[in-house]
Amino acid sequence: MGESNALRLPGEKRELRVLVDTSSWMHEHADTMLERFFIPVVLETGQKLVVPVQVVEEVQRHLEAADPVLRGKAERADDLLRRYRAMGLADFFGGSEKTFTDNVIQMVITRFCEKYHFCLVTQDRALAADTLRLGHRASVSRSKSIIAVRVGQRGGLDRWELDPSHPKGAIWHEVEAAQYVPRTRQDGAPEPKRFRLCSGAPRTDTRVLGISSPIGEGSILLDSTGNPFRLGEKLGAGGEGAVYATDRGLVCKVYEGSRLTAGTREKISLMVQHPVRHAGICWPRSITTNDRGEFVGYFMERAQGRELQRTIFIKPLLERAFPNWGRVELVALATSILESIQVLHLRNVLLGDINPLNILVADEKSVYFVDTDSYQVEDFACPVGTATFLPPDLLGRNLASILRDFTHERFAVATLVFMILMPGKPPYSHAGGGDPAENVRRRHFPYGLAEKRGKGVPAGPWRFMWSHLPFYMKEVFHDVFVDGARPTTDDWLDIMHRYFNDLTRCHVSNEIFPTTFKRLKKSDVIRKGGTWQACSKCGGEFGQFDKTDGPPLCPECQNEETRANCFLCEREFVLRMSQVRRAGGREPICHECRVHSQTRQCRMCGQAFEMTATDRAFFKRKGLSLPKKCTSCRRQNRTGTVLRAPEASGTVSPGPTTPSTAVPAPAAPRGESVLDMLARWLKF
Repeated sequence: MGESNALRLPGEKRELRVLVDTSSWMHEHADTMLERFFIPVVLETGQKLVVPVQVVEEVQRHLEAADPVLRGKAERADDLLRRYRAMGLADFFGGSEKTFTDNVIQMVITRFCEKYHFCLVTQDRALAADTLRLGHRASVSRSKSIIAVRVGQRGGLDRWELDPSHPKGAIWHEVEAAQYVPRTRQDGAPEPKRFRLCSGAPRTDTRVLGISSPIGEGSILLDSTGNPFRLGEKLGAGGEGAVYATDRGLVCKVYEGSRLTAGTREKISLMVQHPVRHAGICWPRSITTNDRGEFVGYFMERAQGRELQRTIFIKPLLERAFPNWGRVELVALATSILESIQVLHLRNVLLGDINPLNILVADEKSVYFVDTDSYQVEDFACPVGTATFLPPDLLGRNLASILRDFTHERFAVATLVFMILMPGKPPYSHAGGGDPAENVRRRHFPYGLAEKRGKGVPAGPWRFMWSHLPFYMKEVFHDVFVDGARPTTDDWLDIMHRYFNDLTRCHVSNEIFPTTFKRLKKSDVIRKGGTWQACSKCGGEFGQFDKTDGPPLCPECQNEETRANCFLCEREFVLRMSQVRRAGGREPICHECRVHSQTRQCRMCGQAFEMTATDRAFFKRKGLSLPKKCTSCRRQNRTGTVLRAPEASGTVSPGPTTPSTAVPAPAAPRGESVLDMLARWLKF
């Protein structure tokens, strides 16, 4: 929200009062959020942020806390409060009455709600619910409004709304900045369209519509307003049809003959009438017809990235696609996926088939959901499912003949979270088990919890990964896969945020594939042969087991962000110090270059071949131009020859095997520290 008028409060901003609770002041992204969403309003109207004295006193008490994490949050909040007061951005009020901050906030809003609009910023779900209920009291007749928001991921803003189904009475969801507006109810922005929740038999209409002429590359198709789109290259094909690029940026899914039914057209029409606008959810944008008005498919956003199944769930492919990732990136990825699922659930859309092949990963913050036309919307069923993600009561059933409910969906969501944190391993997979469906039916969860010993943990790193998960994470997985609990997506997001904070605070290991059991305490570190070190940057103590070059850096400092120029495209990008260290002296490569391979045509055999970022970096490092031959053809010429740099004619000629053929790139000095390496990259 670059400007304050993004809050859309013409003539009413001076009546807005913003109260920030202690929990939000202590949030790590509080400063970012306030500067983005509220400080512009403060500067424009002169109405400062309202801070009860009890907030300051609570922060002061936490400064003396024994828990170093809580103490660190309090120090950050104390600094922020002092800064904002000195800058004239916050106003403290009240005396030192022995009352809780929550009570003070409730008293202020109750007393002045007929005079001012109120916006409460709090991470406290119960306080948010209590505050929102003040705005729904029938006894209060007023035109002012009350909203509650929270600090979101990376300094974003989430809005609280009442939900009687939640034990604490409220849920939150991410919305556009312009929706965070205290306005009268008559003028307020409408809530997102919620589809009807249906039960019983699904709607089916299998009448095949048919089309008069085949569709392919070069065909001209129309959207619902008559705009023409020319189909480009075929991007992929499956049992339902094919997906094509278009000349207007969107892509088009064209159904094959048997899928062109009246029921499919009705479902896509319903989805188009109630759009879901969220980054990465490739929701149908428009019905697609040919020039005769015959239904052929739909237009949607183009997805990017690689399939979750074929990257994150397979260790060699994960390490190739994201070589510098740690567990903190896995948790950030899980959070991004959960946030997209939550957007759908808030609209009563069930994915049904939570299939890791239908989730594409560009990076940990950018995910794409494809094949959204299979989702369960109202009484249109999701006809497919993957055994690993189906609860026991759905296995073996005809999924096209039933409507699922949120209980079914929550089992699938829990399974997906487990398989992200334990990359690719289904929760019921165990030594001596059977196929995925049989394992789910048996419900044998092999991992232990406290005094409950595990049995049949699969061979490999899985026992170590489980050991390193925090206890609260193990506990919720046991609740789901042993006791049958079904946490909501909102519950999972709360857990992921807690796990992310623990990772960034060095409370748990950041290794994706640890090779030993959990080791955190100093006594355990020393007993197991590790070293207890002082971080060269912050001075904090931590345990270290693996030998690393350069001065020691604690996990928290390794997680700090810095900037470097990409070795391939030379553009500046953000990376973590841990990624710098794990690069091991290799030149930095940005994510865009890493995920976008180049396709070239072999000048000998004519076949297309792929050049990955690793390949391109190798040749650039050697001072060579990119090869004009595929790997097979180069292999045939390898005996006694190597590739030279291109000659003036543009061809690549074989030459004698001599080390002078390639010009090596400057190597990192032996023993160069991470900080020195970073300075070299940034040209300090």
